[in-house]
Amino acid sequence: MARNREYDTDRVVSMAMEMFWQNGYHGVSTQEMIDQFGISKSSMYGAFGDKMQLFIVALELYGSEIIKNTSERLDKCTDVAKEIRTILIETAYEAIADNEHKGCFMVNTAIELAPHHECLLKMVNDHRKKLETIFAGAIQKGIEHDFIRAAVNPAAIGKLLCTVLNGIYVDSKYLRSKKYFDEIIDSVMSVMV
Repeated sequence: MARNREYDTDRVVSMAMEMFWQNGYHGVSTQEMIDQFGISKSSMYGAFGDKMQLFIVALELYGSEIIKNTSERLDKCTDVAKEIRTILIETAYEAIADNEHKGCFMVNTAIELAPHHECLLKMVNDHRKKLETIFAGAIQKGIEHDFIRAAVNPAAIGKLLCTVLNGIYVDSKYLRSKKYFDEIIDSVMSVMV
């Protein structure tokens, strides 16, 4: 008979996500995680394999939340252009307000690990493609409802929006000006409307 786990694996994954997001993969030791989770090393290894496997599960959780949230927002909105502007502004302002300067866990992973880890490179690329597709679909919807200029290329704008979001997350680690990001967002929106 299998032994019941004495801890909530969802809670552990959420805690791991926060730790990795804040400190990066190399900035968190296995012992620090075990101490934070309040579980034994054998319990952690039994549930998740090793530190990298836990990192992958945490990154999957983060990525799925971003995809779900973005998709739902753009599916439910009436004015796609307005919602895209809101997403960009909220991203910039929340990143600026974050005193821990975490940025985006997915972008941080792309910088720290993806160039050297095939599985993580694939995860980052897959996440990016999903977001691009969501944005492209929303842009097409916006064109059909006259909120976005018909001359724009939805796939290209989807790529542009992902690039801008990534840039916001990186730049907000050292640039703390709303005005700076407002100007960028205005320029991006001028391409569409």
